[in-house]
Amino acid sequence: MNTPNDNPYPGPAPTTANKANVDKGSILAGFFIGWGLMIGGGILTGIIASFLSMVIGYNNSFLPFLSMCAFLIPIIILIAGMVWFGKNGKSKTVKGIVAAIISLIALVLLLVAACFGIFAMNGSGFH
Repeated sequence: MNTPNDNPYPGPAPTTANKANVDKGSILAGFFIGWGLMIGGGILTGIIASFLSMVIGYNNSFLPFLSMCAFLIPIIILIAGMVWFGKNGKSKTVKGIVAAIISLIALVLLLVAACFGIFAMNGSGFH
């Protein structure tokens, strides 16, 4: 009853990383990373804009153009972060960064609406 193994081919090799078990990141981590990148990019933008105003001077007509170019830095940082996480297989983290961008847009819309409400309640004739 003890039969030898007549199969000349070994079984499939054990895989350490199955497709279902691959880490795709976390949406919550991506959300906080997205907000961190936006805040860090905003701080970096403020530093660059103030340095440009010190070096070039306030009376130069080229300063507004350079300052507007500096304000693109947070957007570039967010896109670079999404590309980097996407290339590393963290698709859920990219979705979290997109959720952070959407939450920023929603926050700006709510603040603008609140400001318009304050203007309307002041009796300034603003319609």
